[in-house]
Amino acid sequence: MTVPSDCNVINGLPGLGSDILLDVLSEFRLVPDAASFFGINSKTLNLKNHARFCRIVETLYYPINILNLNPDIQNITDIDGIQKMISNLRSNYNCISLDQVLEDGIWQMECEFKDTRYYSTVGIVRDSYEIPINDMPEICLELCAMKEHQSKEMLHTAIIRLQDKNLIH
Repeated sequence: MTVPSDCNVINGLPGLGSDILLDVLSEFRLVPDAASFFGINSKTLNLKNHARFCRIVETLYYPINILNLNPDIQNITDIDGIQKMISNLRSNYNCISLDQVLEDGIWQMECEFKDTRYYSTVGIVRDSYEIPINDMPEICLELCAMKEHQSKEMLHTAIIRLQDKNLIH
């Protein structure tokens, strides 16, 4: 098999300059793909010190879908491919679940609650926990890490319960 010599790069991928490596990184759309490329060797790892790196990372997208377990009660609208708007169609308790497990790493999520009567809660549960439909969020206190807000009395608590029931604030 003949390989065109004008396409060869001395030392392969590490032989490319930082500008070319950043161009390659900017072509990735999914976080896991970019993370795999980023951790290849020390040269790609040093890209984090480059001025363009932060702008490229901001363009990465990790699609997360939300399960609508009860479409008669809630409506989920995709705003821009990343942001979702969840509207309650009836006045009752609702739980919303992501359709995938968030693996190791640092994750960010923003929630804005509007026109809530009583409780608004964001929580994290084990992937084996089945979130019951139409239950109050505090049902899963023993299994959840959650942030709770009660609008009437302005109660704000951050609760994380571990398996051995130690409480962390």
